[in-house]
Amino acid sequence: MKDFHLKKFQHIKLWAWAASTLPIVTLFSVILFNLLAPQDVYDIVIICVGILLFLISVIWWWWVMYTLAQLTNLLSQTSKDFLDVKNEVIEIRNEIIEEKNVSNRKRREQKNN
Repeated sequence: MKDFHLKKFQHIKLWAWAASTLPIVTLFSVILFNLLAPQDVYDIVIICVGILLFLISVIWWWWVMYTLAQLTNLLSQTSKDFLDVKNEVIEIRNEIIEEKNVSNRKRREQKNN
């Protein structure tokens, strides 16, 4: 579980590479096939596949950007909440220590009297 974020980071790198590389390769191949092959059903299928891959990669890319933005906001808010909790715990600890010191002083005063 400790290396979970490293594994996910590798997956993100892989998908980012695929999202940036596959559409360019597909569009290049569509242009190449369109220039070299005659106009027939094969060309139409290749063009449709290229457009579909391009649309999927663009939609996926924007989904990833939105998800990463939401994740970043969540992590930022969580970090702020942890700082608030930490400060509250420190404050409670100081109050307990202060209360303990006051009660110890009272006990000592009672013993002395």
